[in-house]
Amino acid sequence: MGARVELLQIIQREDSQALVSFVQNGSLKQNDLSEVLAECSRRCLDDMWEGLRRMSTGVLLDAEMEENDKNKEKEKILLISSVAQLAIATIHVQEVIIPQSLIDTATIFHDILPLLPDEADSIKNRLAQLFETWWRLELEGRERVVPNTLLYLLERSLQAKCTAADVKVVWRLHSVLPMINFDDDSSGPLKNLLGRCCSSYQYLKTDEGRRFLSFAFTVHEGLVECLHKAIKNQMPFAPKSWLPLYGEVYYRAWQRSTDTVQQIIERDCIQDLMNHAVHASRNGCQAMFPILFKVLSYLHRQKKQRGVDAMLLRLYEPILWRSLSVPNTDVRTNSASLLLDAFPLQNPDSTAEEVDLMLQKQFDLMQRLLADPCPVVRAVTGEGVCLLMSEYLDMLPVEVVQTLLRRLLQELVWDASSPSVRLAVVKGITAMLENPLCHFLLKPLLPRLSYCLHDNAEVVRLAMMKLLLKVKSIRAIKYWNICPIEHLLARLEVDSQPIVRRIVELLFPSFMPLDQSPQEQILRCITLIESNPGAARVFWLNVPSHMTLTDTVKFMALVCRYVLESVRQMGHDSDDGTDTSPSGSKRKSSRDVGQQEEQAAEKNEDEDQNLSAEVLQGLLEVIYLMWTAVAKQLDARENMNIKQSLMKKLSVMIPDVLKITQEPRVVSLVIELAGHLPPKAVPSISVTCLSKLRNLTNDSGAGECTELLEAMCRWERASEILQMISDWLKDFLMPTEAPQAVPSKKGGAAKKRVQILAPEENGHPDLAINYLSTMLRSSVCKQMLMEHHLQDCDKLNRLLSHVLVVIKKQLQCENCPESADVDNRILVEQILSLHLRMSVLLHRPEEHCADCVIHMKSILEWGKESLLPCIGALPACKSGDGYLEGENQLISTAENWEWRSKLASNCIVTILDICCNMLMVGFGDKEFAMQLSSFCKDILYTAEELRLVDGVLSVLYQMVLFEDLLASGDVSNSMTHIMTALNMCLRRPSNREPRAC
Repeated sequence: MGARVELLQIIQREDSQALVSFVQNGSLKQNDLSEVLAECSRRCLDDMWEGLRRMSTGVLLDAEMEENDKNKEKEKILLISSVAQLAIATIHVQEVIIPQSLIDTATIFHDILPLLPDEADSIKNRLAQLFETWWRLELEGRERVVPNTLLYLLERSLQAKCTAADVKVVWRLHSVLPMINFDDDSSGPLKNLLGRCCSSYQYLKTDEGRRFLSFAFTVHEGLVECLHKAIKNQMPFAPKSWLPLYGEVYYRAWQRSTDTVQQIIERDCIQDLMNHAVHASRNGCQAMFPILFKVLSYLHRQKKQRGVDAMLLRLYEPILWRSLSVPNTDVRTNSASLLLDAFPLQNPDSTAEEVDLMLQKQFDLMQRLLADPCPVVRAVTGEGVCLLMSEYLDMLPVEVVQTLLRRLLQELVWDASSPSVRLAVVKGITAMLENPLCHFLLKPLLPRLSYCLHDNAEVVRLAMMKLLLKVKSIRAIKYWNICPIEHLLARLEVDSQPIVRRIVELLFPSFMPLDQSPQEQILRCITLIESNPGAARVFWLNVPSHMTLTDTVKFMALVCRYVLESVRQMGHDSDDGTDTSPSGSKRKSSRDVGQQEEQAAEKNEDEDQNLSAEVLQGLLEVIYLMWTAVAKQLDARENMNIKQSLMKKLSVMIPDVLKITQEPRVVSLVIELAGHLPPKAVPSISVTCLSKLRNLTNDSGAGECTELLEAMCRWERASEILQMISDWLKDFLMPTEAPQAVPSKKGGAAKKRVQILAPEENGHPDLAINYLSTMLRSSVCKQMLMEHHLQDCDKLNRLLSHVLVVIKKQLQCENCPESADVDNRILVEQILSLHLRMSVLLHRPEEHCADCVIHMKSILEWGKESLLPCIGALPACKSGDGYLEGENQLISTAENWEWRSKLASNCIVTILDICCNMLMVGFGDKEFAMQLSSFCKDILYTAEELRLVDGVLSVLYQMVLFEDLLASGDVSNSMTHIMTALNMCLRRPSNREPRAC
């Protein structure tokens, strides 16, 4: 049986299930259905669609009568899908005459399209495809099947999962809009959907979407206000990339509209935006002028299109001229921005005299705005004028250009009232350099901007560097004729990183010519070092970012080889000049004298070629700084071969340098370089490092120990340093009593025994503290300690904890101890600070003994017990039956109390500082916060010195920021008590009577 006959029999039986099975589950495709239907005659098609119409109507009526029957609902959905598929196949048959029954069936489906459930999206999409094809093929009755279709397609295109294809389908139905009566109330849902389209990303992203929105503006006068309002409501929240697209929508709508609608768009849309832009705010989070300016700027860019010039002049004329003279500075600034962006405002249809008068009026306004009392107006006008000259230089009169440039480069560039004005001039001149016609005009004028390189405002200096980089790409102008190299090097030494990065980029080809010979590269390097050593350091630290790793290592090896050859030549020359043999000094013929004179002359030339100490130091700095810049890249596994080759060259160079010179800075650089090498590669340094640390004095250790300590840590010898520090501090923190003579068992005198005593090394606790402080400050040392020497650090920190006993003993002494001088007190305070800092650094919550929060709780208890009693007023102590008598005794007691009070106060300041830092990084809990609050409250009630209040306020501030602690009501109440105590402390009289103890 053929497919056509089977289909006709199913329709005659009105068997909906068989029809669904035939269309949905059969082997026929859409093209096969079209071929089957093409074989049908006109009468056959009429009979078929008449049967389909009756079948569809019956199923729909049954489903409506039995609304809650899910089977009937499912049958209805499947039947509609199958009939829609047959309809699509029918209308694709060429030269077919659409049966009236098909039109009636399509009309029925169109009417029920909004009533279909949301779960039937596939059925809705198939019906929408049918109706969209019906409209596109301009079939009979197409007006009856598109209104609801357009509504559905608009809703679908506004969903979150919509695509650009959905918007393109809507655009294909855009010609439906003129058929709709928008004056009728029934068009309200459609208006709302069109307004939502204005805030849809898919509509603004696609060209079809923007064309649809602009077409909607031209359909009806009432739609203009609706769509314009929707766009204005969306503008404050729209991304910046949307704003020019809105301008395109307005422009297309204006361009394609008829006279009446065009006038409405000009008056109610474009001029409305202009008026709001003139009076909009410029600054703040709700600034609307930048938003409106971007929309209007698109219209300004279309000035070359027919009618746009006249339209802009017609709409701006009643707004702009008046606004440029108002007292409000924001309005004048906005008006100036719009005038400069829309320049020239003219009507091409006017006479030449009228056009010249209009242009002259705008030139006069620019001159007046450049002299405006508001610096913001001057800045906006200055930059805008430069952009105009860059774009219209060949069209502007010469006198106007000269006048404007004279005002910019002689007055505004020296404007001291605001850096924004100077910045605007520099940025404007940079924009003018984009036009090759401006190069000849600006070449003699650019040197007047040289002092902008030293401007107080960083933004001006940064803009000046951008200008120089722009000049660098122009052959006709040389940047060193604008700013001398000496000025650039001076700024390179002291300026911020953004400017340094651009100066390095500017000077890179001059001092690092990769296309030149190695000799020329070394010569340029030495020239930079001799010109400005400070700038050279900054240059070589930043130059690897402009080079590949291979080129960087190659240049470092070149400098290393040059230094090695130079120091060897210097050593050879010194050896040749030390001949003191007697025979050589007695026999001197005339020939010998001549040879000696020639040798002396050659020697003087060689000495001129020898490196000075400053140049040698500079070349070593080049190697060290470039190594520092690429250290992470060298540590990568794929670059290990390059690193090994470079380390081999350095290991050869370092011993030879140390043989020639012992300059302190050169030796420090050599040690820093040696720290990056294996200790076996530099045995002359690695073997003697520890002995040098032992022999340093406290005065020299502060400046010279850092390089030695970092080198030792890189060589994984930090444990030796920590042991040395422990040995030096042990005698100070845990002094042992001198051994007493042991009496003999017979009761006689102690026996005298001969003993061989090892020479004892004098301890240096001050130097040990200096070394430990340096290691905790150095990122290299601190990283090595925390990663590889935690146990050694724990052991040292336990030794440092004995400082609590030392402080307590000194505070409990009735008389000032002999060791309690100023240096001793400072030493004890430094040890306490190091102990607390190390406790925080070694914080490991999983280990109870290494939890700094628990340890700080015990410190607070110790401070409350031992320190707080010593920070109050001097007590009027009693001695025996009466008060202390004698002036000397009273002075001694006061001095002793002052010394103890100062020690206790300094210790409290240290504790508060550490607690403040702990809260800052999130270390702490409720119990710690309560204990710290109590400690601070007791300080305020006890302390006589207001300098402790500073530490309490810092702790209080960090507790307020610590949100986890604020969730506790107890902590909040405790902080309230602190505020009360702080108020009492500030109201307390500065001098008190001595209290009895």
